Amino acid sequence: RALNEAFFTLHEKGRPFVAIKFAASLDGKIATATGDSKWITNAAARQFARKLRGEYQAVLVGINTVLQDNPHLGVRIRGKRDPIRIILDSVLKIPMRSKVLRDENVIVVTIRKANPKKLAKFHKLKIGVIEFNKQISISHLLDLLKQKEIISILVEGGGEILGSFVDARLVDKVYAFHAPIIIGGEKAISTVAGQGIQTVSQAIHLKNLSYQRFDDNLLTTGYVV
Repeated sequence: RALNEAFFTLHEKGRPFVAIKFAASLDGKIATATGDSKWITNAAARQFARKLRGEYQAVLVGINTVLQDNPHLGVRIRGKRDPIRIILDSVLKIPMRSKVLRDENVIVVTIRKANPKKLAKFHKLKIGVIEFNKQISISHLLDLLKQKEIISILVEGGGEILGSFVDARLVDKVYAFHAPIIIGGEKAISTVAGQGIQTVSQAIHLKNLSYQRFDDNLLTTGYVV
């Protein structure tokens, strides 16, 4: 099904199909003010979320997610292919020993003024690199990924990255996991950052909603209207 959705979006919109996924508390937080996020959702929900990666050609996160969690970003299921890992890292803060750099199945997106020595290491290790002149443009990035024949992307965060896709209105599908906890705090990390909207009438609306429970956790899935 995800493949059919991706081909339809590629044909209709001329870009890869984009789904966003997040795991949040009831008050919309994905981490505490200290950055702790392990674990908001339960084991069953997290296992299902890992399986979702196998339905997409690529999975995308920002550098803060890599620095905070050092994620694997694979499906971790024997016999199933891992998606391409796309890391947005403007100034190349990514540690060379990060799990996401474990093989060549990765693309690091950065700017040309980033650390030249680290860029040279990436090229030597045959790690894919996309360089922007001054600032990473989400819409331009999708065009470049389309040229690389990537037609479906699962965006996993963090909040700033999710916000950049939402602000640009470049989201087709949403997977929203919620756990029955309240984190609170003005400085706790919100699910979707970015600039946001001015009025509620401008909010992104979802249709064709479906719900799935994982014990006391709830997954809401929907398509952007």
